[in-house]
Amino acid sequence: MSDGFDHWNDRITTDGQWDPGKDFAWATSRLTAPTQKFMSIWHTHKPVIVQIHGWCVGGASDTALCGDLVIASEDARIGTPYSRMWGSYLSGMWLYRLGLTKAKEYALTGKPLSGREAADIGLINDAVPFERLEETVRERAEQLASIPASQLAAMKLVVNHAFENMGISSTQVLGPILDGLMRNTPDALGFIDKAATEGVRAVIEDRDRTFGDHSQGPDDQQPDPSHIIVP
Repeated sequence: MSDGFDHWNDRITTDGQWDPGKDFAWATSRLTAPTQKFMSIWHTHKPVIVQIHGWCVGGASDTALCGDLVIASEDARIGTPYSRMWGSYLSGMWLYRLGLTKAKEYALTGKPLSGREAADIGLINDAVPFERLEETVRERAEQLASIPASQLAAMKLVVNHAFENMGISSTQVLGPILDGLMRNTPDALGFIDKAATEGVRAVIEDRDRTFGDHSQGPDDQQPDPSHIIVP
């Protein structure tokens, strides 16, 4: 965001102005839509284990939740701050992984969850201390690798289709359209103008101040900055 907001201009603007026709066509295309990139994880036959530490917010959470198994460090933070300004759910995975009560709560508030909280409410599969994260993911991968690939593909396919029958594809058409609209309301344009003139930190602080979370959360509600994994 600090580099500006023009990196999609060729796809969503005309003569320097937001073009809703271009935006919805790009955002819902099965060839170019962001959701199709997220869902490539969903559609691949091989199970995908997602490992999370640190911040996993916005589109990162959409990407992560398209995985088959999601394991986080307990102090990770998972959330959709765009619920408050400048966006809408894209993949819909927050909705399909949670029941109505919790899905509505996090959709309306954008509150982040720790890895531990996310596991406890069923958003992800497990949360472990950071020191055990890579080991736990490796163990789970080795377990899956002991099962025939065709068996894994069959079980993944049948589970995926059960949820696709619940309307994931329709949700993923509506989500990007609403996301485009929410990036161009008067409030959203004011958000971007302030970010350009006063800096991203200023608008993020304004966005989160009422809730006292994300950038405004106390140290014990932030990921431990020393938890770094070197590839």
